[in-house]
Amino acid sequence: PKHYLLDVNQWFIPLAAKIAHWCRERPSPLVIGIQGAQGTGKSTLAALLSLLLREKYQLNVANLSLDDFYLTRSERHHLSKAVHPLLRVRGVPGTHDLTLLKNTFDALRKHDSGACIALPRFDKAVDERVDPMLWASIDAPVDVIIFEGWCLCVPPEEEAALKMPLNDLEKNEDPDGRWRRYVNARLKEDYPLIFNQMDTLVVLQAPAFASVYDWRLLQEEKLKTKHGAQSGRVMCPSEVKRFLLYFERLTRHAMAVLPKRADVVYEVHRDHRYQLLKA
Repeated sequence: PKHYLLDVNQWFIPLAAKIAHWCRERPSPLVIGIQGAQGTGKSTLAALLSLLLREKYQLNVANLSLDDFYLTRSERHHLSKAVHPLLRVRGVPGTHDLTLLKNTFDALRKHDSGACIALPRFDKAVDERVDPMLWASIDAPVDVIIFEGWCLCVPPEEEAALKMPLNDLEKNEDPDGRWRRYVNARLKEDYPLIFNQMDTLVVLQAPAFASVYDWRLLQEEKLKTKHGAQSGRVMCPSEVKRFLLYFERLTRHAMAVLPKRADVVYEVHRDHRYQLLKA
């Protein structure tokens, strides 16, 4: 869209220039984290920065998404039986394959010239990891890793904050708080191993949680357009509304605390225009 091109010229081309400058100053590969609620434009920004860094600065860029490291459906089914039924749904901390993610980061950080590194992919339309034979790959050495995710670098909540249900999902399906405490424990104990690898954190700050619903609907429409008749698992509006209840607690928490922790913050307006708040 024309308005996005305006933001690209005003905000994101300068950001790419900064990243290229940082890349010359710091040991490679430089890791750039992009965090934001669903629909804020993380994937689009990651793809744009990857393109700019490759074409304008001749940097070798690995573009990763936390969403590509979900546990498989069978693994989440097992987790739902062993821990809590709500963990069958992908999304929250505890539903990612952190071993696969760490191994991927470790491979990308090596400087073995000519090594071919596989980049895992997850297909949301069918809610399953893509066959490894179809994964993308990148040749080492890598200059920049761009890593985007909705809960990237979000700290755990205080125990007191977990006592009261936040929405109907928590009230009706997690009345004793077992699910949300498990999620919080994973965020505290397991995810820092990955989050601490970020050299720079870019936050895309939504104006309010209510905007996330409209943006997520737009994402589902794009999935439907992309997959056509194969889009049986694309969510309808009521399903989107329920799905977001899984993310609401940590999304609100992230919106409250991450701007202060981030290196770069862009405010995302309801019309998807961007404004630089912190650099």
